[in-house]
Amino acid sequence: MYDMLAAYEQKSPTQDQVKHDDLREVLAVFIQELSLGKEFIADHKDNSMDTLKRNVEELKEELMAITSSCSMGDYVDPDADPEVVVTDMEAMLERVKELNKACETYQGYQRLFELDEDDFGQLVQCEKEANDRYNLWKSMFDFMDRSSAWTEDPILDPVTGEVSLHIEEIRTEVDDYAARAYKMGKQNRDDPVVARFKDCIDDFKQIMPLVEELANPALKLRHWEEIFTLIDADIPPNDDGTGFAPFFVRMLLQYNILDKMEQIQTVSSYASKEYSLEKVLEKMELDWEGVEFKIADYKDTGTFIMGGADEVQAILDDQIVKTQSMMASPFIKPLEAKARRWETLMTTLQEILDNWLTCQGTWQYLEPIFSSPDILKQMPEEGEKFQIVDQAWRDVMESANASPSCLVIAADKEKLVALEENNKLLDEIQKGLAAYLELKRIAFPRFFFLSNDEMLEILSETKDPTRVQPHLKKCFEGIDKLRFEPNADITGTFTKIRPADANGSVEKWLVQVEMGMVESIRNVCKEGVVAYVTTDRNQWVLEWPGQVVLVITAVFWTKQVTECLEAGLKGALQVVADSSTAQLTSVVNLVRGNLTKLNRATLSALVVMDVHARDVTVQLAKEGIEGEPGHFSWLSQLRMYWEDLHEDPENFTAVGAMRKQCVIMNLQPTEYFFMKTIQLYEMIVVRHGLMTVGQPFSGKTCALKVLAGALTDLHDTGVKGTLFNRIQVRSINPKSVTMGQLYGENDKATQEWKDGVLAINFRSLASDPSEDRKWMVLDGPVDAIWIENMNTVLDDNKKLCLPNSEIIQMSPTMSMIFEVGDLAAASPATVSRCGMVYLEPHQLGWKPLLTSWINILPSCLNPRLREHLEKLFDWLLPASLRFLRKEMKEISPTEDISLAQSVMRLMTSQMDDFYPVGEGEEVKPAPGASMDETSKIQLLEGAFLFAMIWSVGATTDGEGRTKFDEFFRNMCMGVVPDFYKIWVPEKKPNLVVQPIPYDDGKSTVYDYKFDQVSMDWVTWTSTIDVKLDLPVDTQFSEIIIPTKDSARYTYLLDLALTHNQPLLMVGPTGTGKSVYINRHLADGLPKEKWTPIFITMSARTTGNMTQEQVDGRLDKRRKGVFGPPMGRRAVIFVDDLNMPSKETYGAQPPIELLRQFMDFQGWYGRDNVWRSMVDVQFVAAMGPPGGGRTFITNRYVRHFNTLALSNVSEDTLVGIFSTILDWHLASRPGFPQTVKATSPSLIAATLDVYKQSMAKLLPTPTKSHYVFNLRDFARVVQGVMMLPSTELPSAPEEATALFKRLWVHEVFRVFYDQWLVDQLKETCLRYLSLPFDSLMAHLVPEGEEGRTMTHTDMRRCFFGDYMDEAAEEPHMRKYSEVTDVEKLLAAMEDYRGDGNSSSSGGGGY
Repeated sequence: MYDMLAAYEQKSPTQDQVKHDDLREVLAVFIQELSLGKEFIADHKDNSMDTLKRNVEELKEELMAITSSCSMGDYVDPDADPEVVVTDMEAMLERVKELNKACETYQGYQRLFELDEDDFGQLVQCEKEANDRYNLWKSMFDFMDRSSAWTEDPILDPVTGEVSLHIEEIRTEVDDYAARAYKMGKQNRDDPVVARFKDCIDDFKQIMPLVEELANPALKLRHWEEIFTLIDADIPPNDDGTGFAPFFVRMLLQYNILDKMEQIQTVSSYASKEYSLEKVLEKMELDWEGVEFKIADYKDTGTFIMGGADEVQAILDDQIVKTQSMMASPFIKPLEAKARRWETLMTTLQEILDNWLTCQGTWQYLEPIFSSPDILKQMPEEGEKFQIVDQAWRDVMESANASPSCLVIAADKEKLVALEENNKLLDEIQKGLAAYLELKRIAFPRFFFLSNDEMLEILSETKDPTRVQPHLKKCFEGIDKLRFEPNADITGTFTKIRPADANGSVEKWLVQVEMGMVESIRNVCKEGVVAYVTTDRNQWVLEWPGQVVLVITAVFWTKQVTECLEAGLKGALQVVADSSTAQLTSVVNLVRGNLTKLNRATLSALVVMDVHARDVTVQLAKEGIEGEPGHFSWLSQLRMYWEDLHEDPENFTAVGAMRKQCVIMNLQPTEYFFMKTIQLYEMIVVRHGLMTVGQPFSGKTCALKVLAGALTDLHDTGVKGTLFNRIQVRSINPKSVTMGQLYGENDKATQEWKDGVLAINFRSLASDPSEDRKWMVLDGPVDAIWIENMNTVLDDNKKLCLPNSEIIQMSPTMSMIFEVGDLAAASPATVSRCGMVYLEPHQLGWKPLLTSWINILPSCLNPRLREHLEKLFDWLLPASLRFLRKEMKEISPTEDISLAQSVMRLMTSQMDDFYPVGEGEEVKPAPGASMDETSKIQLLEGAFLFAMIWSVGATTDGEGRTKFDEFFRNMCMGVVPDFYKIWVPEKKPNLVVQPIPYDDGKSTVYDYKFDQVSMDWVTWTSTIDVKLDLPVDTQFSEIIIPTKDSARYTYLLDLALTHNQPLLMVGPTGTGKSVYINRHLADGLPKEKWTPIFITMSARTTGNMTQEQVDGRLDKRRKGVFGPPMGRRAVIFVDDLNMPSKETYGAQPPIELLRQFMDFQGWYGRDNVWRSMVDVQFVAAMGPPGGGRTFITNRYVRHFNTLALSNVSEDTLVGIFSTILDWHLASRPGFPQTVKATSPSLIAATLDVYKQSMAKLLPTPTKSHYVFNLRDFARVVQGVMMLPSTELPSAPEEATALFKRLWVHEVFRVFYDQWLVDQLKETCLRYLSLPFDSLMAHLVPEGEEGRTMTHTDMRRCFFGDYMDEAAEEPHMRKYSEVTDVEKLLAAMEDYRGDGNSSSSGGGGY
């Protein structure tokens, strides 16, 4: 660069020019020195190479000398001083390290001189010999040093007085040294130094049991004194007199302590027992550290209450049991006083806690009662006692708040006395309160309808009579409210009532109310009797109250019949019967008209009365008893006379049905559904409690939804009619929660009431003042466990009675609706209280589903295509369903409509090309919209046939698939089997799609997939990547071979997941259900878009456990809405779906919880708030019912596409294991071609043995383990793959024979039975082209050659890795044939010795 600048006469800066000049000088010097160096190398190279060669030779000689020295002199003299030898060898090893560095240096010189690099093999041998010899002497020296310390150091620590021997460390070290000695002995069996090392260890092991006893940390001074007495040893005390002067194991041996070993062990054992008790006691004390009672402010009382004491109670329960066990121990004596004090403390704390909780609960109940001046005035004695209790309670809680420590409180016996005294007073107060309330109830018996709390609320405010108003309906069924004047007088009854005159005695003026009520009813009835005679009956029944109508009509019917009987005119009763029929017809006509709510209720009951009257009169007329007023047939009837008004007509149950057209209902798809919805409407009109009963797909839920929507729409559009109101619906599955979570329960610690989900929703609807109709829907199995609590709701009381004595009155706008599958577990008491609407799925059928589905297909499918699609269903689906029910066996039962729905779902999942792509402004036309009509028909037909195969044809076993294959192909060719023509239309649709290939009967319709690109059928195997690219070190259990099964089941699983369709895989053990699903969820879905959640059920799985597993994995999206992280979908895999055990009446709460999600996309949280779940779907797997697995409700299964996995076919089995074995033999070098060629025959032979074993080796009481599955097939192949090629003979023929013998060994290892020998004789000849006797001839003892093989001979067939002694680690041992039985026995003895030597206090080697 500088030269270029000079050439162009450019100047560079002065400082740069100076640097340039300096650089030139340095370069010149470097070139000169480089030249001199080359000259020096040329002059000295030869001499240096000679020197290097000489040094290398000298180094090798020194290495050889060191190596030799390791095998002579002191190094191999067992009597040499270990310390001296170790010191010498450490110096030797230092020298070897120096020589190692020299070797590296010389190798570097050799590379510089471009000479062949020496490997210095002598160095490796020298290092090995030196290190081995050093390790031997060092181990022996260290052991001698350690054993000396263990036996000659003081046993007790001079500072702490504790035992200083740590037996676990000693035992570990001894075992470690013994293992080293054993290993060294195997490598050098005749080495005398090793023998000395073993002797040292053996010597110490002789006293090891003594060391173990003396190292017991439980030994205290009293125990040492006992030991010294036993051996007659005089050990003086230490300087301060608190212990003993130093003593050690070696010293005690001088007193012949080994002779007293049994007594020493007894002392040590007692010490250990006492020590363990002491430690338990210390642990119990530690457990209470930091444990305090939870003290919290209580409302606005100015004092406190104790919160949950579960933790305290748990510790107490545990420690009281432990303490009692300790006190019963024979070893407690040294600790008895301390343990007794602790027992007293715990007992006191338990008594305090019990009394505290009792006192707290009662005080909380009574405190608001005795805060009322009226109560104090009426109960002065009890009030005074409560003031005493209240002050004592406040003192106790003030103290507890200041010092909440459990142990502090336990030591305060005064607190216990105060609480016990409080509870005595509280008992007296409660007895007095109960007696007081009993007097009030006797004075006014209707108070028995009220709870104590409700009575006390009234009695605490006697100056305010209106306080009874909220409780009136419980006391008087027929009184809604009283009319109070400003001066508190009650008007509206027959006579005025003045509560003020009662001077605070509420019961007195309530008795007057009762009398006024009776007088009022009597007066109205009297007026009604008069009006009945002068007014048209149809008009009269609408003008008078319901009670009056029912009573007076009964009175006049009784009067009419009585007069006929007394007159004695024949035929007179028939005239009355005809009159009754006419009256009934008139009332029915009225019912069909427009009525007020009260009139409709009256006439509903009157219809029942009139029907009964008509039926009785007709029967009396038939008997012809005119003239016999005392006839039993008349006297046995319920009669009413004006002289006796005490009959209560409300006892009659109103039943009947109403028919009224609802304009909005004509939108429904079928006449049957329309009829059932009207029935449901009419039932809701006349009954407040009803049930919709029917199997899945009968339309129960849809009828409720449609009716609710219709009534709401009618209201919103201003149409007037009965119950034409907005509808509020609350749905709960009662079996998805526990009884406590349904109705409510008390907290066990605080006794605070916690409402259940039903109680909360029922109360919410009951307290809603709006005119909306409220439907409380309980969608789940009805059984006696929970439904009995609903009886008071369903009868005329209409009250929900909760376990906490709360009563919630059902409002007039509420309806209780039960949606059930059947009434198998319902009690007559429940059924009789409910109206029933029965729905049947076969009446609805699958056609409405098809019509609805076709109506929502994408717009690019024109009417002709839709009509063609409908014809396809009409042609093939009915006959296929009939064939399934008649000829095929399902692994898990399904419903016809469910299978039809599965066909539609599968078709939908294959019609993506017909749907627009994208959303919003970025939406693009459907890719298939541009197809010609023929292509669209091909795609629809192919999708339809594929969907039929994998829905209707996919719920059966292997035998059923074979039958369905033949039936399906015949149908597609237009050949309708006999007895199925009535299920098939006369004209078959002309199919455009290519027929499914037949392949000469080698394949079935299940072997093909419809390819939407080629519009043709392709085999599943053609979709598999046949190349098996696995790392050589892949473990057998990690190998996954793609098969047609894995291809088709994974494809169907992926279709279901990507189209949000629930899928249920059902199949026997070993068919791969869980493997397919787990693998696809883990590796087959984009991890950034999917969140898999895995649940495995068992017989002990509960609904709460299932809910916790799901809720814990979902995030809160917004209020009340939960799901996976935004942008992801959660797929929940429920394995072993049918494992949860059934309750007494057959319900499975976990299944009912999951069904609630399927029906309503959510469930109630533990806080009783509804949790909607979005972007969540389910997939499940289960085995066939039986053997602990149950039939689960079809109301849940109906939500799934059911896919039955049949047992793996033979060709698939052969394909899987042939691929694995071929890969193994090809990927490992060294296997001769003759061995590789045996792979097909070995797999075929294994299949033969497997099939025969499955058929013949059946489980018996004595051979219950004879239960084989595909895992046993795999074990045989895995065993064959364990033999490395290095263990085969070099001759190909011998190698092949050994490989076949290995297969025989593995077969016996897995399927061992005496029968197997005979079976293998056939199998070997057929598949291995070799007689079994000649293959295994080497097992026959000498002198018996030529005889037939027996199962006894096979006991001498051994393959294993246990004979490989050269392997450095156990996992590196090589699997090979064992032919030398003597060596095998010797090896087993060695292994036994190895095990013994590594066990504590071990024996020989």
